[in-house]
Amino acid sequence: MQTLVLELVAFLILCAGAALLFRVGGRRLLHFGTTATVCLLLATAGGWIGAPFWWMAAPASFAWTPAPLAFRLLAVAGITFGAVGLAVLRHPTAAAIRLVLRMLAVYLVPLVAVLLVLHRDRLDWSAPISWAFCAVAGGLALGSAVALVRLVRLAPPGPGPSPQPGERLVWGLAAVLFGAWGVALYLTAQGPVAAIWLWPQDALTSRLIGTMLLTLALVALEARARADLGRLAALVFAVYGLGVAATVLLAAWSGRPLLWAYLLIPGLAGLGGVLRLIRR
Repeated sequence: MQTLVLELVAFLILCAGAALLFRVGGRRLLHFGTTATVCLLLATAGGWIGAPFWWMAAPASFAWTPAPLAFRLLAVAGITFGAVGLAVLRHPTAAAIRLVLRMLAVYLVPLVAVLLVLHRDRLDWSAPISWAFCAVAGGLALGSAVALVRLVRLAPPGPGPSPQPGERLVWGLAAVLFGAWGVALYLTAQGPVAAIWLWPQDALTSRLIGTMLLTLALVALEARARADLGRLAALVFAVYGLGVAATVLLAAWSGRPLLWAYLLIPGLAGLGGVLRLIRR
């Protein structure tokens, strides 16, 4: 009973956070559709609210219990979605909203699908958090897909300014790198390079991290196609890349092995994102 009450309180806090964001600047999003507005507000509020609990690996804060490092990487992903959501709230454009909706779809659709098809045994269906996760994550996955379809009618996509050739090359390389990495983690938890496949006994956690890497690949592809999405994409890479690198360093500081691949690759990508952000 106590757990159910806590979950209800968490849901009310999520709704209150989304309502606050709507009052601050969310009304401008209604031009792009109610479904898109709700998805963006819930993802932004949920990322910020959930991140501290995931970072602390709080009991009943997630549908299953990932490995400690993966729990903290989940928190970094939450902060990333929260940061990009706030950025779009400040400057809402059809291209930016479409990017966030695609991020939600790429992150959540494969995760929810594989969870329900292959990993139902990882969920404790007697725990309210399992039902809450399926409702919120499944709702955002479906809602983002529906909103993208409706956005075609409300704000038809048009050609945007093309980035410079050098920047297109960088974004293209990032898309290939993180796309391949994400696919590798999503398809199998065990691989030939132990530094890449960190969770060989936990396929679901491996897929949780893999879907976020696939999301980074999507963001890079979007920025490669449109120069006006460059700063938003750079924000995603800066927050997530540096967040992952900092998480790995903190783990090493506490006595765990230093995970060079997860330090260097996201860290360098994060630094690249920062450089792109400060460029005029």
